[in-house]
Amino acid sequence: MPRRRRVLFYIGLLLILVFFWESNVLYPVRMLAVFFHELGHIIAAYSTGGHVKEFVLHPAEGGYVLSRGGNTFWVGIWGYLGSLIFGALILALSDRTKFDKPLAALLGLLIVFIGAAFGETLFTFLFCLIIGAGLFAVALFLPREINDLLLRFLGFAVMLYTPYDVFLDVFVANGYVSDAGLLSSKVGGVPRLWGGIWILVSVAVIGGTLIWLMGKPLPGEEPSHKIEGDEEAPLGSFDRGA
Repeated sequence: MPRRRRVLFYIGLLLILVFFWESNVLYPVRMLAVFFHELGHIIAAYSTGGHVKEFVLHPAEGGYVLSRGGNTFWVGIWGYLGSLIFGALILALSDRTKFDKPLAALLGLLIVFIGAAFGETLFTFLFCLIIGAGLFAVALFLPREINDLLLRFLGFAVMLYTPYDVFLDVFVANGYVSDAGLLSSKVGGVPRLWGGIWILVSVAVIGGTLIWLMGKPLPGEEPSHKIEGDEEAPLGSFDRGA
């Protein structure tokens, strides 16, 4: 059944991420998830009247954004939500549209631009340049089907990264040195309160996105329209009677 195939498709992606997440092969994917986390802070800062002083990615799969001005609460919550929303958007657009090549090209240009405009370290600039140029090259030279599969995988991985990242940063490590600690000191509440809210929102967004996407055929599938007796009929056909 088509729905079963779609479920198995995303279960397959999940298993790949679970078993190979810590491997060197997926290192660029993990760093890309960090990039979108920090991009959420950058957008939140500028959208509330602030500006960014530093944007840094660490080779050890970390990063930070230093901003001045803007709404502290808004900037604080949009790190984890940034990776969640960007991942869901990439997955949904690649799944629901045929604009995979333009999407990959625009995404590549965005990554290069952010690295060039805000990157404070050589690693930050080189990572954004290599990953952004790589995505642009995929859009330019590889078929749409490859772009579609790559974007789905990246979107799925970045989206799922959010609750995993929150759990490690807030519930396993010292939550007071995370975004949750910043909100705790500036707004109130303990870090685990903010971590719990982020995880609940993440589960809702991830679940809603995947349920919505189950209605679309996988690449190569053709929807069929059937009437009683399992006989195929075109849309709009009906029995006029005797």
